[in-house]
Amino acid sequence: MSRPASTLALMAALPILAHSPDAEAGWTHTTTFRYSRSSSIRVVEPQGFSVQVKERKDTIPAVFNLPNQSAYEWVTITASDGKVWRQKIEVRANNETVLTVRYSSDDKPAPKKAGPGRKYIGSVANTSNRCKRSDNTAYRFDFLLDGQKVYSVALNPNKFAPNVELTGGSYDVRVFKYSQRQYVYRTTLKRQIDRDGWRVSFGCGR
Repeated sequence: MSRPASTLALMAALPILAHSPDAEAGWTHTTTFRYSRSSSIRVVEPQGFSVQVKERKDTIPAVFNLPNQSAYEWVTITASDGKVWRQKIEVRANNETVLTVRYSSDDKPAPKKAGPGRKYIGSVANTSNRCKRSDNTAYRFDFLLDGQKVYSVALNPNKFAPNVELTGGSYDVRVFKYSQRQYVYRTTLKRQIDRDGWRVSFGCGR
């Protein structure tokens, strides 16, 4: 069964899409064929990259008119970082080859350094004045964040340190008791500092 001439003309005018794998990492391309009175290659992306077909060089987007015949032509594209893509692209008689190339650079931007975290104001207290005589003494509080000591304060009984400003995070607070003219380790408290008004206190061996 033969097709009407009008249907054949419409089919000739429709674009034909062809996908091709690329050997170069980070590059992909797509070709579309459109009916035309002559043969040409229209390179539409990546815009701003350098492109060469035969001896002619241009900047994308660019159109390269070719002899009206079926053939394969080398297309070379150079990215802004110097990487080069080169492929043979099909050219058809009475068709325009529309070439779209995609490029993803392997060079990822360096991660931004995290700025200083938000700080929160709180207080530290020695409540050993409520304890038995042997525990009623000075205590030292060492605040460690990610294993690093960031703050330390020694307090006598019934004393507190106000307006202590620390970066938010999960802290290990090492507590040292003053005994025999030196500070001796007693315990480590776990404290999450994530808001103003935080408080750390110690006394009576707790």
